[in-house]
Amino acid sequence: MNTEERLIRLEENLVFMERQCEGLNDALLTQQRQLDQLERLSAGQAAKILELEELMEVGSGRGTLGHEKPPHY
Repeated sequence: MNTEERLIRLEENLVFMERQCEGLNDALLTQQRQLDQLERLSAGQAAKILELEELMEVGSGRGTLGHEKPPHY
């Protein structure tokens, strides 16, 4: 294999590796967007669970919301 053939092969490998790198970068960006979305959903659901737990405590008489009068009134 002469020098020109080696150079051509190296350039082909470089192009292949650049495309692979771009593909991996795109996949990483997609996964990061999905992760961000899942974190937002998880935070929203955690807030909803806390709200429901608070409502259950109020309904069972174990807790009070700020706008309800205590039982001795």
